[in-house]
Amino acid sequence: MATSTVIDPARARPRVEFFEDEYGRIESAYVTLREARAVSAVRPDPDHLVFIYVGDDERPVGVRLLEPVTGVAATDVVVRLAHGGGGTRPGGETLGSGAWLPIEDVDATIHVLQEASRGLQGIAD
Repeated sequence: MATSTVIDPARARPRVEFFEDEYGRIESAYVTLREARAVSAVRPDPDHLVFIYVGDDERPVGVRLLEPVTGVAATDVVVRLAHGGGGTRPGGETLGSGAWLPIEDVDATIHVLQEASRGLQGIAD
């Protein structure tokens, strides 16, 4: 079962969706940044189970959290979203560089990442 929250209803993005295990505990969260098909993933920090999914145009479409992202891990995700680039496609081709996330979307994205992390920690708003 998945639940969804929209941060900015006028733009309908970003939004977080929580996924529960068979016992009703939240086991992962997916933050949709825009509606597009993901073709590859980038892991900003190998020590954390957080993945940025990238579309054909080499821009992010979403972020999968398998654990809360706080502190340095959260900063790594936001910096990667803001500055873009880096990472590889499944065939080994390097992704291009350049800004990924418009500056006007950074604040809303930070808030939805915080919401996703709280949900994974079992903390209600």
